Amino acid sequence: MISTKTLTIFILSSILLSCTSKVQHKKKPSVAKEIRLVAKTSAFSGFVDSQVTISLELEGLDINLGEQEDSSSDKFWGIHNNRRFGTSITVTPDKVGLNTYGPYSITLLGKEYVSNKVEINTVKRESESISILSPSSAKLNDLIFIEVFYSFSSKQKLTLKENDFFDIRSTSSSSSINNGERLNSLGYAVKVIKEGTCVIDKNSFWRLPSYATVEPVEIIITD
Repeated sequence: MISTKTLTIFILSSILLSCTSKVQHKKKPSVAKEIRLVAKTSAFSGFVDSQVTISLELEGLDINLGEQEDSSSDKFWGIHNNRRFGTSITVTPDKVGLNTYGPYSITLLGKEYVSNKVEINTVKRESESISILSPSSAKLNDLIFIEVFYSFSSKQKLTLKENDFFDIRSTSSSSSINNGERLNSLGYAVKVIKEGTCVIDKNSFWRLPSYATVEPVEIIITD
């Protein structure tokens, strides 16, 4: 796990050394005199408990990959783009107000470069509810349909969990906009496999955002 105080990327050092060793009698990689580690993010504000990506970039680093004699340049894949070298990390602000991250540091060829700090201002997200539509009763081995409705957006797909009372046989999803408001719908065709009282609540979902609330429903299952 990457520390919010120190980010040491030894892979950059090993890659650059490997690149240098494979260039035979050709111009060595040129490194600008002034190299800076810059931390930045496009999200300077957001919600508490929402993930934010911080990018770390070494500015002023100039390496000519075209002078290599073999295909070892593929070792740079994912960390360079038009001679811009860097990486990114994900943070999750956990308090309302100003959240400060960094400074970060990268060790490159034995020299440490320290970045600036990044500030992200966050507010508490208003509670969003999830509505569940299902039959109130069912028979053992019945195939029933459960619908889930919500209006908030989620980066990860919200999913209903299987439990001791039913197996999920098929799923569907849709999204619509009415009067400028988005409504998401998830549908589950499930087979009832156990008698008793099946409760669907907040614990019945995978990847449910912490700010979301669920009004529980019960399904009474009999033989």
